[in-house]
Amino acid sequence: AGEGEGGGDGAAEHASNSPGRALVQEEARPVSMWESLFSGGGGAGAGGESSLFGSGGAHVRGLYLWSRSPGTGKTMLMDMFFDAVPLAAKRRVHFHDFMLDVHGRTHRVGSVADPLATVADGLAAEARLLCLDELMVTDVADAMMIGRLFDALWARGVVVVGTSNRHPTELYENGLQRVEQP
Repeated sequence: AGEGEGGGDGAAEHASNSPGRALVQEEARPVSMWESLFSGGGGAGAGGESSLFGSGGAHVRGLYLWSRSPGTGKTMLMDMFFDAVPLAAKRRVHFHDFMLDVHGRTHRVGSVADPLATVADGLAAEARLLCLDELMVTDVADAMMIGRLFDALWARGVVVVGTSNRHPTELYENGLQRVEQP
């Protein structure tokens, strides 16, 4: 569905029909959101870490920016966020390249009880923020491992931010061994 056709383009369908409608509903909200992510309302936590990464309580596990339309600014917003995060241990990568890296790491760890846990340990040691551009699952092997991998990363305190042109329920649309929903 195109602009104004009621096709649903993200979290804020009810907002205006401007190109950024799914991302900004009112001007004051983004500032307060950014401030709360980085400062928790009262400055950085112990060791200079922000509340985004769990200092002093529960932390944000991730953010998924999606729109069916390419060119709406999802990647630009993620890149601005990535550049603004005051953290050295962060990684920004295209999802396809990330999965190639994950598969390579899985093969390199060899015969261990849970290779994905070992891979998640390595990824978490390298980055506390992982920004993945253009999430789209087309490979059955990726589909089988991505949920467990994200759970393992979140359990290790990694924040995952992703962009996609697909709704979360459509990431592995028409894939092999897909369970039908009633």
